[in-house]
Amino acid sequence: MSIKFKKNKKIILNVKYDEKKEKLFVEVIDEGIGIPKDKSEHIFDSFSQADTSTTRKYGGTGLGLTISYRLIKLLGGELKVESEEGKGSRFYFAIPAKKAKLISKKEEVKSEKILNEKFDEYILVVEDNPANQMFMGVILEKMGIKFDMANDGVEAIEKFKNNKYDLILMDENMPNMNGIEATKKIRQIEREKDLKPIIIVALTANALEGDRERFILAGMDYYLSKPVDIEKLKDILRNIN
Repeated sequence: MSIKFKKNKKIILNVKYDEKKEKLFVEVIDEGIGIPKDKSEHIFDSFSQADTSTTRKYGGTGLGLTISYRLIKLLGGELKVESEEGKGSRFYFAIPAKKAKLISKKEEVKSEKILNEKFDEYILVVEDNPANQMFMGVILEKMGIKFDMANDGVEAIEKFKNNKYDLILMDENMPNMNGIEATKKIRQIEREKDLKPIIIVALTANALEGDRERFILAGMDYYLSKPVDIEKLKDILRNIN
């Protein structure tokens, strides 16, 4: 949320570990749009945003904070917020965290082997979040995959018209045009031009009942939730050949 709404102002991330208490403390401070006092108590509710106009402008459904809140609660902590409208917000939490043991050389080799398998596909990644773009870029580069990035559905359609891709990784919640709308438009273009259907993979943070069926019904071929399971992505890539 801080990255999405920061308006090019700074973000401060503090991470501290208390060895005696075995607790991890994390706080994110931004200079973004802030949250009105009467809205802050509902900001962790499902599908809740302080201003509904942000959905169209920035993308998203208001699930991010809800998921974060529930995950942190499952880990034994509580996500809290301090915010002032127009000045920014501070999100923070502390969770129990025992010191991890060092990863064995065998485990390191196994992890490296997973990323070192190479592919020669040309992929279009449709994703509006800069952090997710960076994450996917690192993974695909490690796998030797050539790829383009599109920031929303409108841009995805233009790139699809002008390039020949082997697969599209399609985010769902995006500004201007979401993933389902873009998929339907691409399928329409394929029918009109008698093109072989491209494989479209729904790549989304949505994990609600019925989401998978909704994506498949829209014309997508596979469904992957975020963060991406690299092995599942590789299974899909292997099926292309």
